[in-house]
Amino acid sequence: MIRMGQGIKKTKWQMSPWVSLLGWTLLLCLTGCNSNATLRQAQAVYRVGDLHAAREHIQSFVAQEGNGGDRVIAYLEQGTIFRELQDLSSSETSFQIADERIDQLDDQPDISLSEEVYSTVTNMNNLVYRGYSYDRVMLSVYRALNNMQLGNFPAARVHLIRAYNRQVQAVDRNAKRIEKAQQVSSEVASDKRVDVARTQNDPGFLSNLKKHYGNLSQYHAYADYVNPFAEWLQGLYFFADAADGSDLERARKSMERTLGMVPANQMVRDDLAMIQAIQNGKPVEPMTYVIFATGTAPIRGEIRLDIPVFLVARDVDYVGVNFPKLVMNSNFLRTLNVHSQGRRYRTQLLADMDSIVAQEFNNQLPIIITRTIISAASKAAVAYGLQQTINNQNSWEALAIRLATAAYQVSTNEADLRTWASLPKQFQIARFPTPANRRIELQGNVAGVTSVSLSSQQINVVYVRSLAPYVPYEISQFSFGKGSSSWQNAASNSSLH
Repeated sequence: MIRMGQGIKKTKWQMSPWVSLLGWTLLLCLTGCNSNATLRQAQAVYRVGDLHAAREHIQSFVAQEGNGGDRVIAYLEQGTIFRELQDLSSSETSFQIADERIDQLDDQPDISLSEEVYSTVTNMNNLVYRGYSYDRVMLSVYRALNNMQLGNFPAARVHLIRAYNRQVQAVDRNAKRIEKAQQVSSEVASDKRVDVARTQNDPGFLSNLKKHYGNLSQYHAYADYVNPFAEWLQGLYFFADAADGSDLERARKSMERTLGMVPANQMVRDDLAMIQAIQNGKPVEPMTYVIFATGTAPIRGEIRLDIPVFLVARDVDYVGVNFPKLVMNSNFLRTLNVHSQGRRYRTQLLADMDSIVAQEFNNQLPIIITRTIISAASKAAVAYGLQQTINNQNSWEALAIRLATAAYQVSTNEADLRTWASLPKQFQIARFPTPANRRIELQGNVAGVTSVSLSSQQINVVYVRSLAPYVPYEISQFSFGKGSSSWQNAASNSSLH
């Protein structure tokens, strides 16, 4: 019995600084390491075509993480979902927030030592999501499409030019980003006394990497960080909204660059020939374009590898670690048939987002591997240090340390799975003279026939979004209203540029 005023004697288990430190770290991880579950829920329901449920989940995620390290990915996904629900104003608001945050991050150092250290003792999800190069390009592309549909063509012009500039700047920006990340990782490795190079050069580890990541070589990208759809859309815009000959020349160069990336696409070849003919004074015929955005881009899954961790304190420890991997989506509509007054036009592949995403993932893979090794080694060092204290503790404290250590390692062994998953798998296009009856029919491999009425404008663009073969299309449309005389005026001025 405890007498009044005697006080309660504190045991060694209650006072242990190791248990206290580990307890606080574990609590931090359990409350923060799995914060992206709502994001993955939004992406999962989106991929099966439930846009309204996806909107609810992503709004919850924005409310939770919209001002934190996941601000960019939260608003990228929200902007896409709003766009496909035809809420273009809300989509633009979300995309603008993502754009402004990316600009802020690009003006800051790519990564700080404190941020990297924190991520090593928790997981890579605690690094700020800064967006990939394809994120930046597609963000500008989507904002251009939004503004074209809203009729704000000057704003669309700004975003298309920015998409082009982001592609040009991507190589240099990513080289500097990787260099900086390697530098910071080296500093962390030095502080943690981890022999990263020894792990990376271990024959067994290299064999496992080749086994799981060797298939990335099958995805042949067009050029470093270049997106053919962004190039082609710029060409279409500067042709269809040409103010003068310099715009037509810009359109021609864009189509030339696009054709260089996708030489087998006859539609692009025909566009280039048409623009060249207009520059030589040929009048423009009314044209209709169908943009077919099909499927969904790769998501990230996890693979578990047993890696050798070399510490100064001991020779080697084999630790099971989760690494990210790309998971491609094979459930998509392969092509779209467009029927126009008795003729059939089949969409042709313009941009394969699988290849674009895979190339950048592969470029980033060395630093991902380095960070993951450092994180695993740091946790192994903590566990080893705690293990050494057990022999000097009573049985209750030893048990507490073992349980806390195990929970800590399990809760923090999570790969960074954040990615813009609502992007399409492919962009395809079809082009043809606008039919006199201003009607076309869309037919997929397993979907029904959908009739679309075209506007009376000179250039019509029908945007078709297909998430999966059995999910109804989302169809939107916009037009360029200039008459052929505008192109003739632009063509006559082209000789001055």
